[in-house]
Amino acid sequence: MAYSFQKAIFFSIFLFGLAQSIQSQNNDATTLFKLGNKSLQGRQFKEALKYFDEGIKIEKFNAQAYGSRGLAKAALGDLESAIQDYSYLLELKPKDSRGFYYRALAYFDLKNYEKSYDDIERCLRINPSDSRAFFHRSLLKYQLKNMQGTLEDLDECIRLNPKDAKAYQNRGILNDEQQKYQEALKDYTKSLQLKPSDEVTYYRAITYKNLLKLREALADIESCIKNKYENSGVFAQKGDILRMQGKGTEAMAEYEKAIKINPKEAAAYYGKGCINETLKKKDLALKDFEKAVNLDAKLSMGFYKIGSIQADNKKYKESLESLNKCIVIDKQNFSAYFLRASLKQKLEDSKGAVADYDEVIKLQPNNANAYAKRGILRIFLKDIEGGNKDLDKADELGKKETKGER
Repeated sequence: MAYSFQKAIFFSIFLFGLAQSIQSQNNDATTLFKLGNKSLQGRQFKEALKYFDEGIKIEKFNAQAYGSRGLAKAALGDLESAIQDYSYLLELKPKDSRGFYYRALAYFDLKNYEKSYDDIERCLRINPSDSRAFFHRSLLKYQLKNMQGTLEDLDECIRLNPKDAKAYQNRGILNDEQQKYQEALKDYTKSLQLKPSDEVTYYRAITYKNLLKLREALADIESCIKNKYENSGVFAQKGDILRMQGKGTEAMAEYEKAIKINPKEAAAYYGKGCINETLKKKDLALKDFEKAVNLDAKLSMGFYKIGSIQADNKKYKESLESLNKCIVIDKQNFSAYFLRASLKQKLEDSKGAVADYDEVIKLQPNNANAYAKRGILRIFLKDIEGGNKDLDKADELGKKETKGER
């Protein structure tokens, strides 16, 4: 998967505002807290921590000081200690939504999603207009596979803060994963308008590719390369675009670049396999596809391609195993069901073949070929009425196709 749902870093944007809120009469503590806050804003975290430590020794009940020291500790990776400081803040100021928000972030980084979710809910109860909290809750819902909830929170985040480029980016990723490519394209473009990013440009290139807008896809990829955003995925995607344009030799060169950068770039091996398959170099193609699925066990089309070559080589049982793996990963792959049905028919598993043609027809209700093949098998299995209905349907769909109807 080329996408990674992104966490936004709000740390340097939203501090606890020590300089404005300190009420202490102790000038030494006030000065230390001001220096700590200044260091924090300058991302001098170790220095900031020293100032806050010294200031808190003098003034032990300054809620904001604990909050800001928590930020410094979190930035230095000491999340457990940061959580303690946020908890001290909340003991002193139980309705400070920022304490719940930052503690939720720390729990999230520790992968304690239950406590993170609880804290972000408390934050939103106190401050229901906090766009950052909706963004963070979207990350939690994404972890919980609640895609509709993730989308709703990103929508609300954008409503509250229409200039949040990261929210548009993540909504684009979510739409892409759900194959809502037009919506994803709009989100990526909006994100780029708000904040130019090679990463988002790369994501948009993939979306353009999925929409078969290959010229636009290539332009975005070339922009990434020009800006030195040159990870293996960029070259693998460029290879895909060139391959789809029929430029096999150029595409192969890009796949080789990707593999040179990252020998574990499964997409590049898959792309090489597709080119070798087109060139009728089946042995080389098979090696490439096998390498691809060894590197990425969720690459469903890799297993389909392997099964297809095995079927051509009359290795039907091995092909069935590969197609089974493909379908376990992607139950929407009608081509895999169709090929598996034909293999089952060759292996005299007529009922199994009919079941697979059933799946093809569920996924493609206008597939005349599937109706025809299922019809013949039904008649063979003595289901004369069902078989004739299928053959009539196949004939009807075939005539519509001939007339150009859909």
